[in-house]
Amino acid sequence: MNLQKDEVLVSSPWKKWGLYLACLGGILVSYAVLVTAKVESLALIAAFLVIYSLIYLLIAAFLSEKTHKIQPISSESTDQKHFLLTQIVSKISKQAGLEVEPKVGIYQSENMNAFAMGMSKKNSLIAFSSSLLQKMDDNSIEAVTAHEISHIANGDMVTMCLIHALINGLVLLVKIPLAVIKFFVLLIATDRAEFTFAWLIGIVSRIIQATVLFLGNLLAKAFSRKREYKADLGAAFLVNPESMIHALKVLSSDSSAIPQEQQNYAAFKINAPARLISIFSTHPPIEKRLSALQKYVQEDFDSEVNSQIDTHHDATQFVISEEKNNAENLIDALGVAQQELPLQNEEDDLERVQIPQIAASTDNIGVEDQLVLLRNLKELVDLGILTREEFEDKKKKILDCI
Repeated sequence: MNLQKDEVLVSSPWKKWGLYLACLGGILVSYAVLVTAKVESLALIAAFLVIYSLIYLLIAAFLSEKTHKIQPISSESTDQKHFLLTQIVSKISKQAGLEVEPKVGIYQSENMNAFAMGMSKKNSLIAFSSSLLQKMDDNSIEAVTAHEISHIANGDMVTMCLIHALINGLVLLVKIPLAVIKFFVLLIATDRAEFTFAWLIGIVSRIIQATVLFLGNLLAKAFSRKREYKADLGAAFLVNPESMIHALKVLSSDSSAIPQEQQNYAAFKINAPARLISIFSTHPPIEKRLSALQKYVQEDFDSEVNSQIDTHHDATQFVISEEKNNAENLIDALGVAQQELPLQNEEDDLERVQIPQIAASTDNIGVEDQLVLLRNLKELVDLGILTREEFEDKKKKILDCI
């Protein structure tokens, strides 16, 4: 399984924005069917959702930095560990084809984790927890960096922000109108029936909001799980599968929980606890991620071994073919040079039938030719055409004639 760059790192912006546009289109179609909204209303809804998404995207990175209290570091840092970290980010960013290197930051946490945030590939940040930097070796840190850079190159953090913005925007589209209706009903209510009606509006509003959030989060979590597999493969491509496998094994040994104030950003991190039912998890279980990478390593190894075997087989077949041709030419030459020697007894007669006799007449073959013939016979022994006993017997007969 030889991965290509375009298989793990997306270059087309339409692929990155495709899911967002599909969700936006789905919302507009649903409104058009369920509410029979006019084109003008749909345009207003679309404008509201897009503007809300962009605002959400603008503030998401800022809020994540404040929540995690990220301390930025630069390549000019005097701390050796920090300096090496910036060098790793710089090197892998170039491998991934990023035009602008992501900023690098560290936040204090006992939970081993890292995440990428930002509005675009040209304005992004990779944050590492202090625990991850303390407990992982350089190769594993490099793999984690490659994983996060894969997210940046693929625009995953942007797409995730936009999807969450759509979900929250849609909830607002349900909540605000129903809240306004409820307010006016309560404002003019004079009897118990009208107050009950206002109460029912509130109940319906909560049910619709919960349904939208539930279905929207299922979609977002499904995308999140898929992008984790893709980022793991991206790390395998940018660094090597073994380092990423080792990094995941180290992460699996971490028993500390993500702090409560950081839970809203769990979907953006490299490691998050899996739920009992996978569809409610933002990340696949690490065991499944390891299995996917190990399968890649095995397929890659099998492909390499098969290639080597095929190459060796072809080379061996060529050598065998050449040896057969040489042997056939040698036998033909021997056949031309053969002269029948006098038979001493019946055993010699049997030998003459089974194995061609070698010319030994000094009248027809000179001494040099007979020596060449001996060398040729030796080659036949090396090729396994003659046995050593047969060679010794023929050699004795030729030498007797010299």
